[in-house]
Amino acid sequence: MTPSSSPASRSRLSRTQGDETMTIEQHIEELRAELKNACDAAERRQIEVELEFAQADLAVALAEQDGSIVAEPPF
Repeated sequence: MTPSSSPASRSRLSRTQGDETMTIEQHIEELRAELKNACDAAERRQIEVELEFAQADLAVALAEQDGSIVAEPPF
């Protein structure tokens, strides 16, 4: 966590799955746990890809919060 981001603001980073909402951080931890328990190579790769996307989402959201980037459409 960077000094400019507070736990309160980070908790607003959420993803909706069905009727549940979880923070991106929770989603990343869940994916890491699934990855540890995955037996099949194809399943492992699928989880790894999803984990990479979630980590990228978190990096962008944190950069937007601290003002280091402005993620707007180019048009």
